[in-house]
Amino acid sequence: MKFVRAEEGVPAAGYEKKTVHYYDAEGNVRIRFEGTKAWRCNNPGNMKYKKGGFGMRHGGIGYALSMVVFPTEEVGRDALIARLKSPEFRILTMEKFPSIWDKDNEVNYREFILKKTGLSPERKIESLTKDEFESFRKAIEKMEGWEEGWEEFYEKQYISAVKRKGSTITEYLVQGKRGKKWLIKVEAVTLAESGGLHAIVVHTKKGTYLRPEFHAKAFRDLVYC
Repeated sequence: MKFVRAEEGVPAAGYEKKTVHYYDAEGNVRIRFEGTKAWRCNNPGNMKYKKGGFGMRHGGIGYALSMVVFPTEEVGRDALIARLKSPEFRILTMEKFPSIWDKDNEVNYREFILKKTGLSPERKIESLTKDEFESFRKAIEKMEGWEEGWEEFYEKQYISAVKRKGSTITEYLVQGKRGKKWLIKVEAVTLAESGGLHAIVVHTKKGTYLRPEFHAKAFRDLVYC
């Protein structure tokens, strides 16, 4: 599944950590709960978000928890590597790097990186061999933390038929990859309000009803006989 957009969500019931929502082009959503920020955002280096910034130019699909969200761990890692090899960072020494990358925790960061890699504080990123750079990259990811939580997938379904009583729609045939099912009006409205149905909820003084999304078939063309 290819995710094209991501955003921050509220914590799951009974938990404190905010969730991260990933959406594909059809509106299906994968929600990541708990775990570390790096895992929830597919961001091994915990790259900070900036509008039009490096992370968004290197595969980012949104932001959450003040960080760039990447569609996959691999894309996030590639962005981290590209950042470390960029002109701004490749000239930094092991001594200087933590003060730029995580100035609020630079002392601990520096000690951890030097201990894990065995590199001299004076070594510049651009001077590292392939193996040394890989050790450096892994140390950063270890310092940032990568602990998996859990995730759930919610398919955004379609209305393929409707039943009417007079001029009023009373039931909707909702279907997706897992099959199809008739829902009464209130159930369909609830599903649409939660973002799980390709339909628009309309509230009026006379009540609440659904209407098709833009460019979708009119419900009158979906009447079940």
